[in-house]
Amino acid sequence: MRHVVLSLTAVAVLASAGCSGGTPATVDSGAPTGSARSESPSAAEAAPAGACPDGTYTLARFVGVGDQSTYGTGEGGDVTLTFARGRYRLAGGGQPINLTLAGQRGTLAVNGTLGGTYQGSAPAVTFGKVDRTTGSATLAGVGRSQGLDMQQVGQVLAPTGSAQVTCTATTATINLDQVVLYLERR
Repeated sequence: MRHVVLSLTAVAVLASAGCSGGTPATVDSGAPTGSARSESPSAAEAAPAGACPDGTYTLARFVGVGDQSTYGTGEGGDVTLTFARGRYRLAGGGQPINLTLAGQRGTLAVNGTLGGTYQGSAPAVTFGKVDRTTGSATLAGVGRSQGLDMQQVGQVLAPTGSAQVTCTATTATINLDQVVLYLERR
């Protein structure tokens, strides 16, 4: 079974503190029953004029998905994503994201930036690999803490590859192979 990169990074800390190494537990994603992926917005909820996902958003939550299961979730924190002129920038000021991974709870405090490119607009957007990073992050859980560089954070939170993107006037959802990012427009 393929494990989401989110689990690979975060479970390393949690596993070393006594977490079992089996298949990650399924957790409630908060998405409609049977799917962690969002549906397309109705015409009444459509995004304002302009290309989607262009704009600045707060990362409200993310859900690691794969093989029809949910592997982990994160919500809260102060991470923002800005999309403009074919580039995106993810930035965090250190307020922790609350994580649930393989049945364990932890936090991820992002205190840095990363960036990359994107092409297209909703519904089909292709994101390039992370090409700029500054700062670091701290992953904590089960009484342990581990520093991460922003490239490692990008493996979890940065959109990479082909994605299905939907936007409304107040939200954007980026559906990637192993993670769904739920964003709120700022």
